[in-house]
Amino acid sequence: HIDLKKQDSPYYLGARAGIPVGLYMSGMFAFFVLMTRVNIASFALLCLMACMPVVIYATMRSTVRRQKGQTTFSGLWMQGIMTFLFGSVICSLVTMLYIKFVEPDMILGLVRNCIASCEAMPGNDYAETAQIMQRMIDSGAVPSASSFTMSMFWLSMSTGSVLSLITAAIAQSVARRRSLAGQMASRTNGITE
Repeated sequence: HIDLKKQDSPYYLGARAGIPVGLYMSGMFAFFVLMTRVNIASFALLCLMACMPVVIYATMRSTVRRQKGQTTFSGLWMQGIMTFLFGSVICSLVTMLYIKFVEPDMILGLVRNCIASCEAMPGNDYAETAQIMQRMIDSGAVPSASSFTMSMFWLSMSTGSVLSLITAAIAQSVARRRSLAGQMASRTNGITE
């Protein structure tokens, strides 16, 4: 049995929200992998990325409702950071397992696709970039699965922290407006009665 104080903790709430967000982020990774094979996968990935703020807002709004508008901005922000922390851990685990056991040459394939794209573009800058990436392959400097996974983890954590800051401000602002509207409505009802 979990006590109410623990249930209201932003760490606990973030950990609980991190599970579905981690699965959501794993879906984003799946579409990232499919981008080179299925044309619509890049559009689906873009849609999932665009909807991430809505997903995070929904978790924060649920907290605000549950706590009857008594949630602090810092609590919501910490909840968002914890959500991204746990979500990123889940997504990183999925990414690592996929690269290690399903497609070990995925990163090398991504670099080769980038080289092909750069070579197809006009201009010297793209040709130089393609040469640098080819030297990276030749010297064996392609990132390992763990390096790639950790880079993804830190990218999602840093962007998630900023996104949580913005989303927490919006959720707090909406909660205050609703609270003020509710107070005004109750005062108006008290006057008319």
